[in-house]
Amino acid sequence: MDYGVTEEQITDLNNSSDRFLVINGQPRQYRIAQIQASLGLSELFEQTSGLLNNKVDKVIKCFKTTNTDFYSGYISARVIVGK
Repeated sequence: MDYGVTEEQITDLNNSSDRFLVINGQPRQYRIAQIQASLGLSELFEQTSGLLNNKVDKVIKCFKTTNTDFYSGYISARVIVGK
């Protein structure tokens, strides 16, 4: 029986439905990826703090007397805001 739709329209509807199902599942995948990335942040912050404290801060000390403006700016930038 003819319902006023073509085979092409049915195919388009099926393709749209398939695309919707793929997109519908993505928000959950994004949330999982976000959680996984967030879990790794604390380790990265620890590694970065270690590098700053054990390496860069020691190198910067040589500027304390030779370039006081640079040294003061670096020390100011090292202060954690909002803590």
